[in-house]
Amino acid sequence: MVSKKSKNIHSIQDMTDKVLGAQAGSSGYLDFEAQPDLLKNRVKDQKANQYQSFNEALIDLKNDRIDALLIDRVYANYYLQSEGILNDYRVFSAGFESESFAVGVRPADKSLLAALNQAFVELYQEGKFQEISQKWFGEDVATSQVKNQE
Repeated sequence: MVSKKSKNIHSIQDMTDKVLGAQAGSSGYLDFEAQPDLLKNRVKDQKANQYQSFNEALIDLKNDRIDALLIDRVYANYYLQSEGILNDYRVFSAGFESESFAVGVRPADKSLLAALNQAFVELYQEGKFQEISQKWFGEDVATSQVKNQE
């Protein structure tokens, strides 16, 4: 989740009677509906304002039309960092199970998959992966598979 630091929201406990936004159909929104005890039962009217895109939701967050946005941490960090406003916002966990990201390749492209995986490991060993990750996502987003190949 993400909120403006000026809103003084540090965790889901601070979301009582606050206005929440989420992208319609996103995994975060589905978790919000499926696990109401974590967040839904706290927020104003026990609902999230739904948006067709995260960009629309982020505009409303910037303009104080919502108090917080249910969004993937990696994307939130990337967007806020690329806009140069990361220091004005707080990114925190909603308590839902985390998700991993992947680079997709066709099943027949086994050599490409091996080359990509090896490149990630080498970049991580050289510290370049962490540097890029910090620049664009505000944190190290390497998976345990990449980290454990050191």
